[in-house]
Amino acid sequence: MSVEKAVSVLVASGPNLDRLGRREPSVYGSQTLADIHQLIGGLAATLGVRVECRQSNHEGALIDWIGGAIDEGFHAVVLNPGAYTHTSWALHDCIKGAMIPVVEC
Repeated sequence: MSVEKAVSVLVASGPNLDRLGRREPSVYGSQTLADIHQLIGGLAATLGVRVECRQSNHEGALIDWIGGAIDEGFHAVVLNPGAYTHTSWALHDCIKGAMIPVVEC
């Protein structure tokens, strides 16, 4: 009899998202990244999914996390790259080579 491991998802957030709730609340709202991570964790628990949320203002950290996600046992990545959405060819290349689904939000 085989035992299935729970689905494991890495949630990675890029530059300045640590400022949510404090930075221009009239534009971005009052919800902090910690609030969002708590909501994600609650939903994941309801679905039986293991989730780990991380944030960095450094492109290299995001690349390391995405590139190493499969080696850490993650099945998928949810990525909010912030401003890197429009500027990072290195992040784009890393996503192409991730070998697991990467969904940008």
